[in-house]
Amino acid sequence: MVEGQAPVLTPAELFSEGQVKDPYPTYRRFLDAGPAHYVNYKRGAWAIFSHAGCSTGIRDVRLTAKRMGTFLLTIAPEHRTEFAQLMRLFVLWMLFIDAPEHTRLRKLMNR
Repeated sequence: MVEGQAPVLTPAELFSEGQVKDPYPTYRRFLDAGPAHYVNYKRGAWAIFSHAGCSTGIRDVRLTAKRMGTFLLTIAPEHRTEFAQLMRLFVLWMLFIDAPEHTRLRKLMNR
């Protein structure tokens, strides 16, 4: 690893049983190591652990919010059914919908 470069994460690190039970020590460790971490999974993804980083990413039109379903595949097969309903709900949240549909829904909500 290059000096100052954040380590590459694996899905197992993000979705281990210990991480699910108490994620805050892991969040702190990764936040202290850097604002963004590459997750080595299929086409790749980024894990962002700071509020400022998340706010920036959410507003970046080059990124999409429609990738939540792929993270279900990173969970151990024996635990996927536990998270399946949550993932189905995530895709309905405005936070996980891209513009222009997100913009249309936000305007309706702001009335």
